Parts: sequence; structure tokens; C-alpha cells
Amino acid sequence: MLNRFDDFFKDPTYLDLKNHLFNYQERVRSIQEVAGECSGIRLEIGSGISPVTTASIYTDLSHHAMKFFKEIAAEGLTPENIHANGETKFAVTDARYLSFQNNSIDQVVLSEVLEHIQQDDQVLAEIFSALKPGGSLILTVPTQPKYYAYDDEFVYHERRYDIRELTHQVERVGFKIVKKKKIGGPLEKLGTWLTVKLFVGVFDKKQDSNQPPSSERFKKFLPFYKAINRFLSSLIRFDAWLMPECFTSIILLECKK
Repeated sequence: MLNRFDDFFKDPTYLDLKNHLFNYQERVRSIQEVAGECSGIRLEIGSGISPVTTASIYTDLSHHAMKFFKEIAAEGLTPENIHANGETKFAVTDARYLSFQNNSIDQVVLSEVLEHIQQDDQVLAEIFSALKPGGSLILTVPTQPKYYAYDDEFVYHERRYDIRELTHQVERVGFKIVKKKKIGGPLEKLGTWLTVKLFVGVFDKKQDSNQPPSSERFKKFLPFYKAINRFLSSLIRFDAWLMPECFTSIILLECKK
């Protein structure tokens, strides 16, 4: 249930990189498109410091990440299109043991979290209990076990999911799947693998040397970096649409209770 990227979350250069990266941007776009507006309570589980929705409640297992996210949210430094206000709640919560009343949540967003947890059935059951009847779960996970590689190992993924097995697993809990959306294909997987290979060494060296990040230098490069990632997002979107499901690298499921 660890995430190596927590090693870097206070590095402002890393935050800029992560929050403008093609696969994060594409997940945000896809999830917000499906989730829509929520007039009730929206809970995002495992948000870390880079959530994918504007939620009523954000949770994460990392106390340090939640504390830092609350601080930057108060300063208006959340990722683009993500907003928090004085009524937003931040909680340190284990997804296997949600501390919410049954039938109390209108929508749950669980993006790139389930694959980190051994007891994934327990997490799905906890979410099902917390949701109101008619409530929805927006779930994204990495798929295709054959794609499991260095980038998965680095962030301690327990697994990549077989899509057919995942749908059966979700339905066994009691959910009805009302929408399935391909978010990435082979290009997304290749891009993510290359990104981890290229950038992880840089930040590992910074951690070892205790040198401050060169944020000012990076700011000059940021507009170009954002433009490249917007272009890559478009390519990944087309690749996901074009490729059959057996090549999908990330799947989104909208599930109703």
C-alpha cells in the first residue's frame, strides 16, 4: 500500500511535472467527464496531493500527504480544474476500513488506488456499504497483467487487472457496471514506462544529495512541457479509442449501487 512518489511530494518541481503529465491529465479529463456534477457528497479515496476531482472529502493513507494537500489547497495551489473550499474535508483513512456511515456517500472516486492494495475485495465492499442506494463508484485501474513492468514495480503495484476478471469482481460485490471507458493503450504504457525511467533517477539523486530542486529553472520550461503533454494526451486518447480492449492499459468503470 506504499507509493514511491510520496518520497517526492513536497518537491515543487515534481509537483509541476506530475500535475501536467499526460496520463494524469487524461485521467482527470476522463473521470470528470463521467463523474459530472455531484450535488451530494463526493468522496475521493487515495487522492494524495494530486486529486482527480473536486470532492467534498479527500482521503489518503499518508498523514503527511493529506497535511500537505490541505495546506496547498488553502493557498489555492491545487492542480488545474481541482478546487477546494472551507467546507472541504481531509481525512487520513485506510481504504480497507472506511470510517463513514453506511448509505452516507453519493459518489466515490477511486483512481489508481485499488492496484496497490492486496485486499481489493475488502475495499470494494467497504465502498459499496458507504454508498447510498443509487450512488456511484468511478473506478480506474491499470490493466493487462502482461504490461506489468518496471514502472509498476517502482510504485508497488500489487497487480495489473484483467478487465473481464475485474468486471466479475466488481459485480460480485453488488455493483452494476453502467459504463466502461478505455483511457490508455500501448502508447500510454510505453510513455509511462519511459517517464519513470527518465525522471526517477533525477529525483532519487536529489533525495540522496539533499539538494534543493531547481524549480526556477524548470518554470521556464513548463509552458513547453505542458504543450507536449497536451499533444501526448491527444495521441493517447486516439490510441485508446483505436485499440481493442485487449490492449487497454487503463480502464475506467462507472458502477452503480
